[in-house]
Amino acid sequence: MASDDGPRAYTYSTDTNSFIQTEILSHVSDRPPHVLIIGAGIGGLLLGNLLEIAKIPYQIFERSKEIKPVGMCFVVPFIVYDYTRKEEEEEEEEEEGGSVMCLTENIFPALEQLGLYDELQKFSHLAYLYNFYSDDMKKIGNISGKGYKKSIGYSRFLLRRSDLLRTLLNRTPPEKIHLGKRLLSYVQNNEGVKARFNNNTTYLGDILIGADGGHSAVRQLMYKELEARDKLPEADKQKSTKGFSNIVGATSTLDTDRFPGIVGPKSEASLMVGSSPTSPNWSTISVAGNQICWNVISQLDVASFEAKQFRTTEWSVESNQHALDEIKHLKTPYGTMGDLIDATPNDRITSILLEDRLYETWTHGRVALIGDACHKLLPSTGQGAVNALLDAVILANNLYDLGSLSYNSIKGMLRDYREQRYQNVKELYTSSQLNAMVQFGHVRKIANIDLEDHDEISLSMCIHA
Repeated sequence: MASDDGPRAYTYSTDTNSFIQTEILSHVSDRPPHVLIIGAGIGGLLLGNLLEIAKIPYQIFERSKEIKPVGMCFVVPFIVYDYTRKEEEEEEEEEEGGSVMCLTENIFPALEQLGLYDELQKFSHLAYLYNFYSDDMKKIGNISGKGYKKSIGYSRFLLRRSDLLRTLLNRTPPEKIHLGKRLLSYVQNNEGVKARFNNNTTYLGDILIGADGGHSAVRQLMYKELEARDKLPEADKQKSTKGFSNIVGATSTLDTDRFPGIVGPKSEASLMVGSSPTSPNWSTISVAGNQICWNVISQLDVASFEAKQFRTTEWSVESNQHALDEIKHLKTPYGTMGDLIDATPNDRITSILLEDRLYETWTHGRVALIGDACHKLLPSTGQGAVNALLDAVILANNLYDLGSLSYNSIKGMLRDYREQRYQNVKELYTSSQLNAMVQFGHVRKIANIDLEDHDEISLSMCIHA
């Protein structure tokens, strides 16, 4: 049952799937609006944190029975971070696996206002250099972030996604998060929105936000309704036909004698580029706690991509041992990929399907999408998670400024949120594709320079902040 200051829960009756007007009318007369957030990833949790500060009632619904970080062990560290951790603090740090993410200067002002900037630095790591190698470990080039903070005002830093997720969770009142809630349907009208979940309960609110990731149930329901009314743009009807398979892992704490170069406040990342456009690319990055995050990315053909899109069973090491065996021979700065896999517990290895897709339709009436639900960015610019956070910030600002709970007022506010974000995301979407040409082996040329013709070059990439 939801709390008194949030949306009310009702037992769902199979006799009707329409609004009972008296339920809605008594609910939406309150100020400010009640917000239903579907998805407890970093975008949904940050939105909840922002609404908590703004004193806007909200509830977060997560389909999983527990919240676990899933993401990339891949980052683009153009970063020099002048924060020095004491060795004693590193030694006392609890061992924890998880994927790595890069936070960038475009989200830092908001994190400062929330008091999160300094807190996140406590478990971030200095990312100093990003090296590029051929598959036989011949150095191609590097990226350095020297002078970045002086010119931009912020340094980018690197941290485990689990640390950010845990920090946001700790700031969220437990009664505001509902686990094991899978959205089945929603209906909306002039008076409000009603969401129905798998455990035979419904919740009423003024606004429904889909923060439920790349396979968003909210988006699927929204698009189904719009297509039935012949109002869905043709671009949003098209199926995705390209993607990447990404096997990721995070080792346990490693023996520094066997794996030298992983100790200290600096983190070093390496990307190994396959010998042909169809070869996999793989990367390693040292993180706090003397651990290494690694990943192997392979571009999928259409048939393989479609098969992975509709996979219904959970990926496991036991059922995919052949896939791991096929990558164990790959060379890294720390030996072979097999050495890292052997040092990685099975529950820290998974496979992620990477897609790039920018949807045109983000809102419909009282419903809106944020993060991967409306824009899937390849991790080549390190901006996927950051833009989910930026969506949350802009949306929270618009919710705070909302003056009326009328349908037209809410509809206009959500459209304004989309207008503020779309062009910026579109530019980043293009950047992520260009950078993927380098990092994931789409092409073997950078700015008309053939990598195979040069022993070592300095690489430069343009990132739109």
